Order: sequence, then C-alpha cells, then structure tokens
Amino acid sequence: MAKPYLGSFDWGEHSNGILSGSDKLKVLQLLVKSQLGQAFSRLGQKLGLDKQNLARLNFDAIKAPDTSFCKAAHMEALTIYSPELMFHCIRTYLFACLFGQYHNQQPDFELLYTGCLLHDVGLTSSNQCQCTSTGFQVVGARYAYDFAERHSQLASRRVPLYESISYHLNPFVPFTDQTVEAALLQRGAMLDVIGLNHHQLGKQVIQRVNKFAPRDGFTEAIVGSMQNIEHAVGSHAHFLAKLGFEKLASTNKIDTMVETYE
Repeated sequence: MAKPYLGSFDWGEHSNGILSGSDKLKVLQLLVKSQLGQAFSRLGQKLGLDKQNLARLNFDAIKAPDTSFCKAAHMEALTIYSPELMFHCIRTYLFACLFGQYHNQQPDFELLYTGCLLHDVGLTSSNQCQCTSTGFQVVGARYAYDFAERHSQLASRRVPLYESISYHLNPFVPFTDQTVEAALLQRGAMLDVIGLNHHQLGKQVIQRVNKFAPRDGFTEAIVGSMQNIEHAVGSHAHFLAKLGFEKLASTNKIDTMVETYE
C-alpha cells in the first residue's frame, strides 16, 4: 500500500501531523522546489513572460461567496480569532484569489473561503494546547472538517476542505497533484506570512489587500505563535522553525507595502 502523501487527509489522520524522517526529507525537497520555482518565476518576469498573468489580476472582482455555509464560517472565525489572525485569514483568501487569477485557476470558492478563514484555528487560545501532540495545521483541518459536518456538508466536500488546510505548511503545493483550493490557500498564506512570490502580484495589488485587511500587529502575533506556543517536536511548525521560518516572517517585505498619504 502506498504511503499517504504528505499533508493529505490519510497522512494527517495517521500521523497527527508529526513528520517522519522521510517526511522531513520530503519537506526539504518541497522547499527546494519552492525556491527554484520562485527563481524561475522572477526570471520569467524580467523577460516579460508573465504579462498575460499580470493582466488577469483584478482585486475588485474578488467576492466572499454569498452562501449560508460561508457566512457561518465567517461568524465562527470572528468568535475564535484575535483581530490579527482574523485579518490574516482574510488576506490569505484575497491573496489566494489573486494567485488563482494569476495562474488562471478556477477554485471552488466556497471551499477556498472556508479553508482560508479556518486554516489557523490551531493557533487560537482555545485550541493551541493540542499543538503539543498534533501539528497545528491538522488541528485546524480537523476543526474545519467537523465544522463542515455540523453544517451538513458531504464527505466529498469535507475531505478537500480538510486538505486545503492540512497541506498549507508544505513549502510547495503543485496545482497538478493537489486540489486547486489547497494550492491557492498555501500560496496565499505563505505570501502573507513570509512574502513568498510577492513579485507575482506586485506592490499595488498587495497594497490594496493590506488596506482592506490591515497588517497592524500581525508580524508580532505570528512570530509570537512560533515562539510561545509549544509545537510538537517533529511537526511542520517545529521543523520549519529550525530552518529559519521565524526570520523570514520577521523580514517579510510585504509588511512595508502599504499606501501612504501626503
């Protein structure tokens, strides 16, 4: 029987989000893929190869899905998050949609919105105690799965919702191998936390996002979550911290991409 793919529903439920030795090697491989992908993307931009991608960007076209499930997810998020994490989740959705435009992807917006809003539940005060034994992305994925079940979502939708969250700490999530929602959520979250691939959206678009959902206090909050929450040894959060993730978050270039007024 094939080993479950890193971050999948089967992997999360089998491992509780704790990386094995081979999983850690996979994370390193994905990190290399991410860095190479960013380098080639930057080169392509310098050569003018992404003009069509950039032309598709339209911040004003982004909407929150007008469904009872998404409205319930929004209310749920408001009750559990600090303002800093709430705005982070909103920015993650906006960035995810923009990356969808850039890469010409068509996600299930209901799943994408709900996943983005609930992806950091494991970092909240009422749930972070689970992080001592479970990866926080799996804590959040399970929370979202149970939330969807309470709102009568079929298993065929609960599993992709779970995986959109459980994949998001992988350094690279390919569109071809995983669901579109997982790949977009990961890109949105990684941009907001460490600035990954910010060049694909550009300063003006990022300024629009930061104006809509202000970043005040976010860097301190997310770095604090790395320093002050006891993450399980071998979890993604613990392993990525050892690789310097905290420094990347502390020096995120998009923190300075805010509109200024004379």
